[in-house]
Amino acid sequence: MTIEPGYLCDGRSPTVCDRHGNGVLTREIGEECDDGNLRSGDGCDYTMFIERNWLCDGGSPTVCDQHGNGKLTLEIGEQCDDGNLENDDGCDSNMYIEEGWLYDGRSPTTCDEHGNGNLTHEIGEECDDGNLRNGDGCTFDMKVEPGWLCDQSSPTVCDQNGNGIFTPEIGEECDDGNFQNGDGCNAYMLIERGWLCDRGSPTVCDKWGNGILTLEIDEECDDGNMMNYDGCSSKMTVERGWLCDQGSPSTCDRHGNSKLTLEIGEECDDGNL
Repeated sequence: MTIEPGYLCDGRSPTVCDRHGNGVLTREIGEECDDGNLRSGDGCDYTMFIERNWLCDGGSPTVCDQHGNGKLTLEIGEQCDDGNLENDDGCDSNMYIEEGWLYDGRSPTTCDEHGNGNLTHEIGEECDDGNLRNGDGCTFDMKVEPGWLCDQSSPTVCDQNGNGIFTPEIGEECDDGNFQNGDGCNAYMLIERGWLCDRGSPTVCDKWGNGILTLEIDEECDDGNMMNYDGCSSKMTVERGWLCDQGSPSTCDRHGNSKLTLEIGEECDDGNL
């Protein structure tokens, strides 16, 4: 009753024996792994023990992967593999994600620390404003908070919709201090059709063709309509060959029509140009 070469046996009655390297994992006789061969250096050595810095699953045959080789192998329990055995870089020496870090699912794994001010879309960050606070537009887990807009810079700059602070860097076209539609600046801080808005904080908006001349938003005229060819165009600009006063509504007169209109600055009008 001697154990044959290449076999392992337990100490029970009856004895259970298993051959080394046959690809059948038999934990009862002390095998930690069995990858179907007797080679060392592949994670499972010739005595069927897991080699240092390797992970092996519980399958038959056993699948092994070396820590820190940059190959992410979820089947053997790796959460990450960034190609090294260092700690404090998001993926520790045991291939586990460190607290406070985000990671992608690729090989090698890319990790990024929450709130370090480095925006990393690849690992699911929507924003990273350099802190872990909520209530500032970017949450502790790097998601944009409802009612906020954030740019794509590192660190991320966030601004709350409707707070009256115009922030074009994050995509705002306007911010009039409210979430109302129909006032020129809609709930998403975009200029509504047919309106002009200045770049102030809060934004001042004026509807084209309402007869109120608003120079602050670059209206040259506003004659109370959206028609062209009456001196003041549909975009509230003075048309070529016309003069308009600064009234509300604007009064426009065509050069050389024999109608002297002092209000718009004509000194004379003899009916020709």
